[in-house]
Amino acid sequence: MPQLFADCLNEVIEYLNDDKYSLHSFEDLINYTHIIVQEICKMYMNQTSLKVLEYVQYSDSITYDIYPSPKGFLKNLTKLTFSSNISPELLINLTQTCHNLFLLDVIIIYHIPKELVDLITIQKNLKCFSMMIHDGLKDEIDSIPLLTMELPKTLTRFVVVGENYNISLSFLEALETVLKYSKNIYEIILQYQFDLKFELLPSELESFFIDWKKRLPQKPLSFVIIDSEFCKNSLDKNVENMKIIETYTKLGVVKNLIIRKLWNY
Repeated sequence: MPQLFADCLNEVIEYLNDDKYSLHSFEDLINYTHIIVQEICKMYMNQTSLKVLEYVQYSDSITYDIYPSPKGFLKNLTKLTFSSNISPELLINLTQTCHNLFLLDVIIIYHIPKELVDLITIQKNLKCFSMMIHDGLKDEIDSIPLLTMELPKTLTRFVVVGENYNISLSFLEALETVLKYSKNIYEIILQYQFDLKFELLPSELESFFIDWKKRLPQKPLSFVIIDSEFCKNSLDKNVENMKIIETYTKLGVVKNLIIRKLWNY
């Protein structure tokens, strides 16, 4: 497993210790913390054997310059988690060298960058795709189905997490798109955190299962619902929806239904 070089990190800490008396304000402290984090990022980016990277940036006011990157930048990465508001340059670099992701986890904040579509398209071995729709995403919510159209046929697991009423009818379109273009998928995870703006109607759910039944090759579906006490209209709280799931379980279309509480997942 790649490790930070202790001598490099010590140089940064020693520099801060020598100049600790200049920390006159909280802003100074933030700036120095930013320097440390940036240096740590640079050292990790130099580890071409790195396999797991989580790079989430909730604030646009703080960015990290990790360039120039070495040749073969993160080419052995297998698991990647990042927020959609990271720099386009980083996404371009990942697209050029990172082609064998096993898991891709994206937190969609404010917008969906076109570079993300390119990164998805280039993947050769993607098994799990997860996206959290952050509460800042509004105008681009309907573009999510277009994003899922690029998911590779190797995909077997699809996870969608929505925050603060943001999963709309396009969520159903996203599911249908994944099923159309990813023939190997066998598990869908729905995670609810708050009430939905639009409920998934029983007629829509049944239409979804009918389309699933027609797929070739036929694979029973594992349906996982991660429920929250704050969500009052999740799929499992609709009696008619549960009857439909029970019917298609008996028909062998649904392999199993798993309902978990959010804090136990």
